[in-house]
Amino acid sequence: MLNKIQITRKNFHKLNETFVDLGLNSIVETFKVTPLTNIASRFNNYVQKIPNAKIDNKLVKTLEIIQSEYNNNPIIDNEKFLLRILGIVCNTVFIGPEYFHLDVCNPCNLRCNYCWFYSQHLEKQWSNEFKKRMIDYNDFTSLVDDLYKLETDTILFTGAGEPFLHPRINDMIKFVKSKNIKLQIFTNGTLIDKKTINTIIQSKTDELFISVSASNPKTYVKVHPRQRKDMFIKTENNIKNLVKQKNRKPNIVLLFVLCKDNYKDIIEMADWSFKLGVDSCRYQIAHNDYAKNIELNNKQKVYVRKQLKKVIQKYKGNRLHINPNILFQLENTKKDNEWYKTHFTNKGCYVGWFFSRLWADNMYSFCCIRKEVEHYKHRNSFFSLWNSKKYKKYRQAGKSFAKNNIELSENYYLIDKETNTHHLIELKIGGDLDNKKARSEKEAIFEQFSILSNTLDKDAKIKCYFATAYNRYGEGKPWKQGRVRQFF
Repeated sequence: MLNKIQITRKNFHKLNETFVDLGLNSIVETFKVTPLTNIASRFNNYVQKIPNAKIDNKLVKTLEIIQSEYNNNPIIDNEKFLLRILGIVCNTVFIGPEYFHLDVCNPCNLRCNYCWFYSQHLEKQWSNEFKKRMIDYNDFTSLVDDLYKLETDTILFTGAGEPFLHPRINDMIKFVKSKNIKLQIFTNGTLIDKKTINTIIQSKTDELFISVSASNPKTYVKVHPRQRKDMFIKTENNIKNLVKQKNRKPNIVLLFVLCKDNYKDIIEMADWSFKLGVDSCRYQIAHNDYAKNIELNNKQKVYVRKQLKKVIQKYKGNRLHINPNILFQLENTKKDNEWYKTHFTNKGCYVGWFFSRLWADNMYSFCCIRKEVEHYKHRNSFFSLWNSKKYKKYRQAGKSFAKNNIELSENYYLIDKETNTHHLIELKIGGDLDNKKARSEKEAIFEQFSILSNTLDKDAKIKCYFATAYNRYGEGKPWKQGRVRQFF
């Protein structure tokens, strides 16, 4: 007699695979999660066809909530959002990323002092090869086709450099909009000429983020070394021409990255944005692990908070929208100006269901930071990567931040309960630059490996790591490298 088949949130959408795993023949069609308007009632009818089905109450409750939430607001955007939420709960994906960050090209005509790639203050220099990278147009169209299939909502053109330096940028804008995908472009505003403005307006590009980070020529030169004051005037005129010619689209957002050279101009920045007639003003705290000296200190951030309150009050109910993202940054920012680390450590990170990125050197990244997943040449399509087991592991790792499935059993033993992976780690801090390890240290790790291999279940995975960390500033000196501190 057939045993009870447990149907849960993890397998209800792929029961045919479950039957195969159990050595059974497929006896039902795959359940389709859409439309959401009746997902709970449809599933109830669906399981009636499965003999000996045992349904998890959590699954029933989840589907009822999803159905109810959709019917409260039955529009396509809400359906996509709920499909991503359902994916989080069920540890899978039912739809592509909401937002795709596409690095169009790395060359740039400016040297903003807060830039991760071109600032004159950088402790780390990027290679000339990296700075020359541009996405191939054929690779670009193939990627956009995949994003269209996955029902991605928005594509953002940006990069380590200036997108409008790409020789086919106008064709790229038209191609994205031909797919009816929302398009945002991040630019420094210096290259928005008549042809570009026509393409932006005729294609109905949705949003333009213009990073100026100054509201007067004097500050512009301080923030953009090697530039003269007339570059500010040129950028200002470009913005005026765009505002004058546009209709409803694009939504124009002026971006001001606040650093030690411009933070006192907060009110003037908003006033200048209002005068130009743009739609929104967005502030952002400068954060750069490789150029910490340009970041705001705590005293300067206190000043920013006070001035920001005045800006919000002044433009409350006005046609100029003050983007509230700066409030989140100020609320969560620490001394090192990382506003995201504490938030996601406490609440978990669900970016793996909502976001993805391709750098101009063809490396897919899990989030806006360079957390590499796979190189473009190693995968036939983004579609296959998004649905791969490899990407799933990244999603689970981010989701696990705020959960108790990560357990540090001993100083050298880390258990990931979500994936049933056991990590044995031997970490050495400082010392000479060599890979010599004491024999006893290696023996201790491999002894534990042997014990675990003979005591854990057959599905458990065991990995060994031998690592050494060095302080670039010298042994005994404070650790200043932000990424190293974040890693540990």
